[in-house]
Amino acid sequence: MKKVITTLIILLVIAGIYFGFIKKSNSGKTTTTYKYGDVKKGSIEVKILATGSIKPFNQVGIKATSRGRIEEVFVQEGDFVEVGTVLATISSEDRNAILDAAISQMKLAKESKDKNAIKEADIAYNVAISAYKPVFLISTIKGEIINRDCEPGQNVDLSNILFVLSDKLVARVDVDEVDIAKMKNGLKAYIYLDSYPDEIINGKISKISREGKTISDVVLYEIMIDPERIPTKWASGMTANIEFVTQSKQDVIICPKSALKEENKKSYVLVKKSLNGKGQKDREIRKKDKENIKKDKEKVKNTNGAINNETEKRFVERGIDDGRNVEIISGLEIDEKVVTEITEISNEKNANSLFGRPGNRKK
Repeated sequence: MKKVITTLIILLVIAGIYFGFIKKSNSGKTTTTYKYGDVKKGSIEVKILATGSIKPFNQVGIKATSRGRIEEVFVQEGDFVEVGTVLATISSEDRNAILDAAISQMKLAKESKDKNAIKEADIAYNVAISAYKPVFLISTIKGEIINRDCEPGQNVDLSNILFVLSDKLVARVDVDEVDIAKMKNGLKAYIYLDSYPDEIINGKISKISREGKTISDVVLYEIMIDPERIPTKWASGMTANIEFVTQSKQDVIICPKSALKEENKKSYVLVKKSLNGKGQKDREIRKKDKENIKKDKEKVKNTNGAINNETEKRFVERGIDDGRNVEIISGLEIDEKVVTEITEISNEKNANSLFGRPGNRKK
């Protein structure tokens, strides 16, 4: 029994030595590489995104003004009309009865080939036409016909909406109460449709609802965006995506947002040191030494992740950001380079087994 225990202890010691050797053999130096971004002058915009639809600013439905029958229709969907334009004519029920009787009388007279009867029927028809005029259906606003729901010969009553007119198309979206405080009339916005995502139309807020509506426990307010121009391919009901520009600055210093880090509620970046003054002389010396040139071309490296002597930590004052770039108020200059990404690669060595490599074992 003692021999068994002794053997087990020896095996455990050997295994410990083995795995310790493997771990030590696999531990190599770590290479840290830095990716840089540019500090430059540019424009930056802070945006709020929302989704809505294209709808008329004012929409008017034109109903029949009397019971009767559609006699003529003069417009089509997509036509633009002025106030007072005749859209259609309607024959009232009384006029229809008289005209139908006159037409029937004319038909019988022609079938009988009686000239007197034909003459009398013709007179009766003309009297009916002159005595009973059709009712004119006219446009009450200036705009576009976006819906036509009538055809000649169709019977209508006072409840029928025969035409729908729109003065102009706008984008309407709902914004929650968290963002509504950032909205104001005249605020710049970009409009693009799901149907035409590559065409962006500039617009401005023209109306903000003062009454909210609750949907799924969220209070929403409707906002209307007036486009600078209305593309002919826009149609009521199309899905619209809106980018509201709540803040905008031009010709400011910006850098990638990924370069900024936080320390004690202060922002800092790692800046690549420039070769000025003494550094310039050093660079000229290194040019004469091929070996040093090769080293100079290598990316920033170290073995413990500490800041390399080719970069420096610098605190900055930041301004607005758009999610990709950040405005730098102070701390950086144009054309400087900042670290945007740090990658650490472990250079592991291939370990040799205490017992030799499998292919070198003696048989």
